[in-house]
Amino acid sequence: MLQFNKYFEALLKTSGINIKHTYYCPHTKEGNCICRKPKPYFLRKAEQDHHVSLRSSFVVGDHPHDIEMAHIVRATSVYVLSGHGKKHKEELQIKPDFIANDLYEAAFWIVRKTQTRAIL
Repeated sequence: MLQFNKYFEALLKTSGINIKHTYYCPHTKEGNCICRKPKPYFLRKAEQDHHVSLRSSFVVGDHPHDIEMAHIVRATSVYVLSGHGKKHKEELQIKPDFIANDLYEAAFWIVRKTQTRAIL
């Protein structure tokens, strides 16, 4: 995951987008820690550290826990079918705000949604 994050950050940087911080849980599910999804520990931490409005944020993920976490903080949820998404889709207990085939479609939908919000 760390390798992917570094790659993704470098890719975004080429478009002038800088990631301020990356949060991740190093624990296993058996550890019952405070930071493992769907617990919103790191979202709340980002909210405090970077003055982020979670209700105005998007959570994009390929696991039902990502959608549960978005629901807990009232963020807009985007479920991506690429990665592990197809495999876990039947486990969804909360309906995501949008289901995307891949990250590109998710990003396109988010841009369109934020442009609509700006108009309203």
